[in-house]
Amino acid sequence: MTIELPLLPAVAKALTAYLRWERPPAKSTQHIFIRKNMPYEPMTSGAIRHRIQHYARLAGISTRVMGAHAFRHSHASRQIDAGANVKVVSEILGHRSSSSTSVYVRVALKRLRAVALPVPQ
Repeated sequence: MTIELPLLPAVAKALTAYLRWERPPAKSTQHIFIRKNMPYEPMTSGAIRHRIQHYARLAGISTRVMGAHAFRHSHASRQIDAGANVKVVSEILGHRSSSSTSVYVRVALKRLRAVALPVPQ
């Protein structure tokens, strides 16, 4: 299965540099991120989560949930908050139905309620 995602130019540049000069030479897999030592197998979701948590700690970020899914959730919520079309966000996330994206709309509404000004009497 091939997934296409929009990337910021800086992210595309960093990925290209990694693939050209840093990624170990593993021809047996098409995964982007693989172990840095032999055997060059795809990184597990646990290994990715561990790396994210490691760098979050180094950056002084402390949160209950930190991993790739948290990035995905944060990105979707920010897109909805910024006024992105729910159907487009749903397609980017790979949801079969845009109703799956409704959780992000609820988050956006919750944030709006939190900053709403009181109605004058």
